[in-house]
Amino acid sequence: MRVAVSQMINSGKSYKEIGNELWISPQTISGIVKSINRDKYQSYREESNGKQVKSQVSSVPNRQIKRRRVRTKFGTTYVSY
Repeated sequence: MRVAVSQMINSGKSYKEIGNELWISPQTISGIVKSINRDKYQSYREESNGKQVKSQVSSVPNRQIKRRRVRTKFGTTYVSY
């Protein structure tokens, strides 16, 4: 996909023409062009290597979260107060 987009960009086609032909969005084309303009291609996983932040499960540690059971047409769910 990246090769096809780069060839079309080099031939002078617009983002809209490329998107209609390859069925991709202008945002995707923009991302591909940005990755081509950098020195080397990096996947999202490589770009964020080690930058992930641990998520907190609860803002109230060591305490029970008060929840009540609610029955809906989709099943039973729990809602916190």
